[in-house]
Amino acid sequence: DPAEFILSGLLVCNTCGSKYARNCKVKRNSKGGITQYYYYRCYRVAGMNCENKKTANQVTLEEELISMVKVEAKKYIAENKIKGTKQVNKPVDNTAKIKTRLKNLRELYIDGDIEKEEYLERKGKLEKELNDNIALLNSADTPRDTRHLESLINSDFETIYHSLTKENKRRFWASIIDKAYVQDKKIVRIDFL
Repeated sequence: DPAEFILSGLLVCNTCGSKYARNCKVKRNSKGGITQYYYYRCYRVAGMNCENKKTANQVTLEEELISMVKVEAKKYIAENKIKGTKQVNKPVDNTAKIKTRLKNLRELYIDGDIEKEEYLERKGKLEKELNDNIALLNSADTPRDTRHLESLINSDFETIYHSLTKENKRRFWASIIDKAYVQDKKIVRIDFL
């Protein structure tokens, strides 16, 4: 049952960057009962394309995440606040100025003050400048909203977490973590949403 895999889709191999595949082992005891063990391993191991071959137990990974999420979230929030205070890296938004220059250029052409060739050449340069400015703004290292993480680290989420259903545990992790990197059965790094 896929719902049993609480960390499915979140785990990534720290060695090769591939997603972790989910697996289940079933063991029978002497009284006829069965126990299921859920674990993950690097997807590329099956094709012998990754050195990170160890399987990672879901319960162990869950406990690691619980113990490290507050510490990692505090670091992430601090780094994010530093990003917000760095004025040097913030690009200037020239979008409005460039659009005004494009409008003025179009009016010059319509009024007959410049020839078509000059208009097209200058228009092409301004459009490139506009696109470059937009790309620069989109790639800027802007701070993210971390209020959800701040509220998490100020709560007793560990106690609440253990009372959740497996599906709700899965939703919980998917709501705060983008990727958790695994190396030799241990989580070594977390990328937050």
